[in-house]
Amino acid sequence: MIYLYTILIGYLLGCFQASYFISKYIHGFDIRNKGTRNAGASNMVATLGWKTGFFTATIDVLKASIAVWIIGFLFHENSNLLFLKYLAGCSAVIGHIFPFFMNFKGGKGLASFMGLLFGINPIMGLSCMVFVMALTLVTDYVALASILVYILFPVYGIANHLFEINVFYLTTSLGFLGVFKHRINIKNMINHEELGFWTVVKGKHKQKPNYLILDFDSTIITVETLDELAKISLIDDPNKDNKINQISSITEKAMNGDVHFMDALNERIKILEATQTHLDILKTQLHNKLSPSFKSIKLFIRENAENIYVVSGGFTELIYPAVKDFGIPKDHIFANVFTFDESGLINGVDPSQFLAQKPGKIDAVKSLNLNGTVIVIGDGYTDYQIKKAGLAHHFIAYTESVSRPNVIKKGDIIATSFNEVIGFINTLKK
Repeated sequence: MIYLYTILIGYLLGCFQASYFISKYIHGFDIRNKGTRNAGASNMVATLGWKTGFFTATIDVLKASIAVWIIGFLFHENSNLLFLKYLAGCSAVIGHIFPFFMNFKGGKGLASFMGLLFGINPIMGLSCMVFVMALTLVTDYVALASILVYILFPVYGIANHLFEINVFYLTTSLGFLGVFKHRINIKNMINHEELGFWTVVKGKHKQKPNYLILDFDSTIITVETLDELAKISLIDDPNKDNKINQISSITEKAMNGDVHFMDALNERIKILEATQTHLDILKTQLHNKLSPSFKSIKLFIRENAENIYVVSGGFTELIYPAVKDFGIPKDHIFANVFTFDESGLINGVDPSQFLAQKPGKIDAVKSLNLNGTVIVIGDGYTDYQIKKAGLAHHFIAYTESVSRPNVIKKGDIIATSFNEVIGFINTLKK
């Protein structure tokens, strides 16, 4: 039972997430939705400044130290006391990383790990802090310093007889967990995308952000929504092929700017004869229609979802289920909403939505009042019109699924994949 008590005391103390409580109840937002989306002191520094970040780090250090001290007080006569102290401290770090009341989505545990060492031996803890600061100053990356501490401490401890093999196994296991929690940072460092210490010191990380405006049809997905809906709703229609070709032809004219998008939309809806049942079938199919390169940058989308908007002549009911797993909020989707007649047939779109009006995409982006560099990515002429209206700095003509000559000649660059889009974005940071 002693081991269970030790784990519970450490874990529950570790669950006290200073970054979450400070950001949520003092500043009115969840720190996990800002910056690096990490509930830890370094993200608090980058988001709310050095004073708040330092205060957060102090609490994160102390909670692990307190866990160690409590166990030392309660079980001071236990012959296995050193192991119990390490067990309490490691449990506190795990509590910080996986707090139960935050759906087990916490921080990465560096400050609490240093608190563990400080609780065991203040000199060892202070030495670790100095080591982390020195590594950070030299390498420019807090994450790299954190990874090295997680890896090196168990080796250093066993080599210098600071503890027995059982503590080595315990701290090594925690080290593997710590490195795993830094996997995104590792990828960012390899790609030279990690936020550097000196960048934060100089305030460069607070420069105006990049905002991405994404089209949906033939961009995020490889197909046109209404074309796919027609294949479902007209499956038993004897004139199926003719009607599908007619819908595809109208779509192409709209994408090239030959007819106004809303006029084309209303024409196609009349041909479709679709119902909610047909929409439900299409929802399940669109997950398999995502552009391959869009799926490959899921991590990038999730990390930057706060600055990404989907502005499409498509339909929110179909778009949101397809992009939800990428972290794009529903209120970042500007699209049409179907309306139905008394028999359940789609008879149009909600006229109150931006995209149901002229000029829909332009008015939608204008309403966002974005203060930063705005980049539009899409395959259609209406995407280019956002830049033409002065609401975007760059228009990327997207050609992974379809190449439209009238649109390509308007692009600042032509991208055949979202990897090329990210490459372009990275050039803007230099």
